Amino acid sequence: MDTRELDKIVSDIGSNPLSTIVAMMLSANRNFNEKYTKEEQLEMNHNREAIRREDVRCANIRQGICPSCKGKLIRGKKDKRNNYKRSWDCKERKEMHLA
Repeated sequence: MDTRELDKIVSDIGSNPLSTIVAMMLSANRNFNEKYTKEEQLEMNHNREAIRREDVRCANIRQGICPSCKGKLIRGKKDKRNNYKRSWDCKERKEMHLA
């Protein structure tokens, strides 16, 4: 990144000392993303989105909400055969989820 671009970003953000840090992080992120091709960037975004969806699904299960129908889940016992993961049974759809 050119120093003129960095100066423009800093002047646009303001005189806050944190603005310099933000500008440096933005430029570092831009440089990091330039290393990868568009296909690699799309694959990384897809992987991040899949991880985020799985985290949301597990959070819903732990709160007792069925991720597929938003119904109530019944907490089951931990099973040795499932690496001691707890089973959760949906009241409405009779599905079982592990979390």
